[in-house]
Amino acid sequence: MVLLLFAAIGPGSNAADPIVRTPEEILAEAGDVPTPEAIHELFINCSEWDEPHADVRDASRQALVDMGVPVVQPLLDEWIASVDLRRRIELDDIITKISNGSTPYLIPFLINDDFIVRNHAAYLIGTVAFIKTLEDPKAVGPTSEDKPALDAVLAALQVETDWHVTRTLLTTIGEIRDPSQIELMATYLSNEEEAVRLGAVIGLGRIPTQASAAAAISGFTDQMMSVRQAAVLAVSSPTLGKFAFDALLGGAVLSPGGESPRLCSMEALWRYLSAIATDHSDYAWEQRRRAYSTAVSIIDASVDDTSWRVRGYAVEVIGYTYGGEAVHYLEALKEKETNPFVIGKIDEALERLDAGIPEPVEDDSEVTQ
Repeated sequence: MVLLLFAAIGPGSNAADPIVRTPEEILAEAGDVPTPEAIHELFINCSEWDEPHADVRDASRQALVDMGVPVVQPLLDEWIASVDLRRRIELDDIITKISNGSTPYLIPFLINDDFIVRNHAAYLIGTVAFIKTLEDPKAVGPTSEDKPALDAVLAALQVETDWHVTRTLLTTIGEIRDPSQIELMATYLSNEEEAVRLGAVIGLGRIPTQASAAAAISGFTDQMMSVRQAAVLAVSSPTLGKFAFDALLGGAVLSPGGESPRLCSMEALWRYLSAIATDHSDYAWEQRRRAYSTAVSIIDASVDDTSWRVRGYAVEVIGYTYGGEAVHYLEALKEKETNPFVIGKIDEALERLDAGIPEPVEDDSEVTQ
């Protein structure tokens, strides 16, 4: 056990009184062009989580970020295959901050013999996708800056045999947001590997189009809860939820796939309403009105024929509609409801309605999908 722990932490962590130099000392010795040795020492400074390195950790990390693209290749060559958590966290942070300039150096690692390396490279390519710098969740790709990465990822996907990497490649395609790849990604929704289906759903959820929303919703019928939940989260974001809204209303009323996809529709609906809670636009109020009418019709249809789960989720929806009639309806419903789960949901919804709709925040924009 002791040996395993030491191996996981890495050599040097238990070294007595290690010599720790400041970034200024390291760079002064290296000169105008940072050497691989200097880059290595700076990286050790920021990726050692011990007390001797604490005072130089942040400054060393920032020094590497400030040097930019020239440090990417040495860092990747030395650390992209590392499974040490400290090294992985710091490498990912530095590469992410250097951003899209790292992409050309990551692409060759997609054909590495080690699946861990391929998976790590695919992940980082998605993380530094240029389209994210636009800070517009409704923007679609690929941008000209991301096109070489997308071509490389698609080529890698065609020959990849490891499901870990396939999953990550699919999510990375989603990060680049190319609507023309939706049909391809949807074919992986029937893959035998749960993780691959999960990656496809997550990737689809990152492409802000009607077609992507429809494809992600098909995940509601997956046999595995993890995939169904990923599909729910994908289509309940402020961006994709707008495209999925009508389909979610229809699925909440009646789903031919049974109760499970129906519950997914209802959960996605209330999560979407929660995500747009600070939106006071006429469009948002119209969606709340329609959601309220749908939820009430579901509960009123027949208590005997409507499961307690469905009623509970319908109450959740009502709790995010903020209309004055919602309070009166739920108070009356509580008088006749007998299921403790539903009663609990009614109490939660009434408390939320009593607090009122949240006020818009400054610059309230859809910065997340």
